[in-house]
This record gives sequence, C-alpha cells and structure tokens, in this order.
Amino acid sequence: MPLGKTQQTFGIHADLFGRFPYSPISKGALVADVQLEKSETLLVVKAAISGTIELTCDRTDQLFDEPITVVERVVFQFGSQEVEHTEHLFEIPSGIAQLSLAELFYNMIITSIPMKKLHPDVRHQYHDQDGEGNLLIYTTATNDHDDEPADPSTNPFSQLLKLKNLN
Repeated sequence: MPLGKTQQTFGIHADLFGRFPYSPISKGALVADVQLEKSETLLVVKAAISGTIELTCDRTDQLFDEPITVVERVVFQFGSQEVEHTEHLFEIPSGIAQLSLAELFYNMIITSIPMKKLHPDVRHQYHDQDGEGNLLIYTTATNDHDDEPADPSTNPFSQLLKLKNLN
C-alpha cells in the first residue's frame, strides 16, 4: 500500500461471524467504510460500520434485526513484533504484506451489541406513557418506609402462623 490516504468499502455478512466460535451473531448485513492513512511508521484505520445484525431476544427467544452503527479509530504502529498495546493501538511487523481487518470489524460489532437484547415488540412494552423509556423495571434501592414496623394483619405469613397454631 502506498503512503497517504485511501478509502475502502467492505461488505460484512454471515461468513465473518462464522469465523469466530461461540459468536452471538450468525447473520448480518453491514457495510464498513474504511479510511486508511499510511505513513512510514503508522497505519491509521478509521472505520465506520453500519447495518443490521440478527439477534435473539432475551425474553421471547424470537429472532430480530438490530440496527448497528459504530465508528472507531485504530492505530497500527510498525515495529519488530505483533503486540496489542490497547484495544486501539497495535504493533505490527514492519515488513507485513497484508493486514486482515476481520477481527477488528468483529470486535467493533460485538462491543456495540446492547446488553439487553429485546425484540422491538417487547421493547415498546417497557416505555412509559410519554415514550421516553423511563419506566423502572427493577431496583435494589430501599424504600424509605422500611423503617416503620409492618402491620401484622397484612403480612401473608402471619395468616399461615395462625393456621399452624390452630392445629
């Protein structure tokens, strides 16, 4: 590759995800727009990936398409060995003839998957009336009223204790 900037576009499909065992993604239709800037000591890769991936809903086990958009900048420094310094800085041998971006693309896509994979139909059930999605589903916060003694007549276990004492 000559010194300077070049622009490339890559299609990302199921064959990429099949290369990685235990991948949570099996299908996808994505496009990676990549700008490569090569100097004598560095190769800077700016990648923008967008498209959809097929995920399985955590609640219903239904398959659905999730839109993905991710942009990252990764620097490859020419050196004597292949070393990953950080997730955005790699050292590669100076005389390398080819550089596969498949693992880089895969990691970019995998890290953009939402923690909760919810089908769009299920996702809409959890939005509040305003559509802002502020509905509280679960909390570990304590209630301010916990310091007050509970009314024993409303405790369901007190009813069981009464039945036990009758026998």
